[in-house]
Amino acid sequence: MSTPPPLSEEFASTAIKPDRPPEGQDTLRGASLLLVGISIGVFNWSIVKLLGQEMPSIEIAWFRSLFGLIVIIPFIIRTGFGILRTKRPGLHIVRGINSSIILAMAYYALTHLPIAQVTSISFSRPLFLLVLAVLVLHEKVHIHRTVATVIGFIGVIIIVRPSTDMEPAMMAALGNAMLMAVGIVILKILATGDRTETMIFYVTLIQSLVLAVPAMIYWQTPTWEQLALLGCIGASGTLMQSFMVRAYRSAEASALAPFDYTRLIFASLVGYFFFGEIVDNFTWAGAGLLIAATFYIAQRERKMAKEELQAASIDSAQ
Repeated sequence: MSTPPPLSEEFASTAIKPDRPPEGQDTLRGASLLLVGISIGVFNWSIVKLLGQEMPSIEIAWFRSLFGLIVIIPFIIRTGFGILRTKRPGLHIVRGINSSIILAMAYYALTHLPIAQVTSISFSRPLFLLVLAVLVLHEKVHIHRTVATVIGFIGVIIIVRPSTDMEPAMMAALGNAMLMAVGIVILKILATGDRTETMIFYVTLIQSLVLAVPAMIYWQTPTWEQLALLGCIGASGTLMQSFMVRAYRSAEASALAPFDYTRLIFASLVGYFFFGEIVDNFTWAGAGLLIAATFYIAQRERKMAKEELQAASIDSAQ
């Protein structure tokens, strides 16, 4: 069982390593796949926002989990139930509960805030990940990353503008980014011993069970049109993950980081043309600082990783 790499090296949406060595990676292919995945993801969020005007967001989140479970069950049956064996059932439960809260927070924020604003706040996830790396795993973070992290959090403060009467939706968006960082920590631990399919099955199963209770409390029977859109959310969510995984297997996460920020452009365009949302100057300013900080950290990590690899090569040659 391998030991996961330091969290401070992780700036992708998942703990995915490229299939090819650095010299054989295809950044253009990875970027193309990532842009398709991002487009599908924004399309997914726009449907959530559209449905959120008529349905409780918690019910939408439950249907998303349910459809995800329906998609994975035939694969489990075809592959064999042996794939469900795990040595960390408790950690899967913790991850499932954490993911349920993440999904509920994200959908609540989307139905009450501009899509671009939620997207901007989501860029703070790598910053929370760095903080966890220091506090939980006691990893060393150099001064450059510390300064960049502080600048990034200043960007978050500008976007969120915390106050005593802060909107619950804004708190949900920020909480979503924080818990996503926690989720990556758990994912990295599980990934050392469990298959991807195993992790997907348990997280969707637990999400479906956990979210069923609040969904029933706020239940509103969907129309056939709404059910069709809910099915689109499930299908597009699965398709988006497929493109994301293929993208990060084609190229380094740090090389794809600049393309990931196009999410804000897509989200702004969709929000403006379909929902009449106009992003305020505070959000643009804060997003600029946040993107600059996370991009710098990603590139810094890439440079340090190459230097460590070169040093290891020299040592082995001596």
